[in-house]
Amino acid sequence: MGRLYLIEYDQTPDKRFYLCRSCQTHIASAQDFLSSTLVNIFFEKVVNVVIDDPVHYWRDLKDRTVANVLCIKCNILLGRKYVEVEEPTLEIREGTIRMEQKKLLFWNGKVLVDELPIPQSEAFV
Repeated sequence: MGRLYLIEYDQTPDKRFYLCRSCQTHIASAQDFLSSTLVNIFFEKVVNVVIDDPVHYWRDLKDRTVANVLCIKCNILLGRKYVEVEEPTLEIREGTIRMEQKKLLFWNGKVLVDELPIPQSEAFV
């Protein structure tokens, strides 16, 4: 198996991003944050992940086709990517990634924090 080349965001005061809770691999920039619920965070795009092949796609309860999204480093299931959506919304449309909050940490510009969700206004500071 080859060497992994991971994308890493600068851990500086002006950067905000999410990391895998298990291995602290950088997963998503706060700029790609769409919205959040008590359980999930929705992103436009993510990095350092593996998305299951079409063979592993499955239909959720609302008849949307989704694929598993796994951390590239520790292989933990982080969430799902919407592949086919019959009735799109802001968060739920083809290509959107839904991540489980309990599987992520957040770099707030100073330290890693466990306090999610972040207010949307703070995500784009």
